[in-house]
Amino acid sequence: MSPLSRRTCASSAFSTSPTASGARRTTCRTRSSVADLVGPMALRRMERLIQGINPGAGISRFSKAILSAYELDAVGYHFETGTEADCFGRYERAVAERRWVVVPLWHPQWLNHRYRIRELEEPRGLLGGNDAATLIVRKDAEALIGEATLSRLSHLTLGNGHVSALDDALRRARPS
Repeated sequence: MSPLSRRTCASSAFSTSPTASGARRTTCRTRSSVADLVGPMALRRMERLIQGINPGAGISRFSKAILSAYELDAVGYHFETGTEADCFGRYERAVAERRWVVVPLWHPQWLNHRYRIRELEEPRGLLGGNDAATLIVRKDAEALIGEATLSRLSHLTLGNGHVSALDDALRRARPS
């Protein structure tokens, strides 16, 4: 994985929150699939609105394709675009109210640090590959930074857990 890697994990394309959790994300032992959303338990408890982010985001395009491919739309699931605040707010309200919801998420991202989220496998590979972040430096700054430092920075790998924690810390520090 490249430095400061940002990837969209197939297993987190849709995430559920069946119970409220602690302040830190822990790995869920139960693995479920997107296909399980049409099972009897999910159909009894799961809300059918899948609240996404902006329509141009890859996760939004992939979510719509997944709805159709898994025939989730045939049992009433529907995807709506919105803002990150719409998507993240819906998730946090569902956790507080102990409701079951489907939310398209990615790694790294602050919700993954703050909450225990059940990640769903997407075995058909409809999310494509992993995204990667790359260090970008303006040409006029290269000389100021120096070749040795640029080389060391290019090998820096923080990982999703650390980047999610940093994202969460920045959001908590941001004035409301």
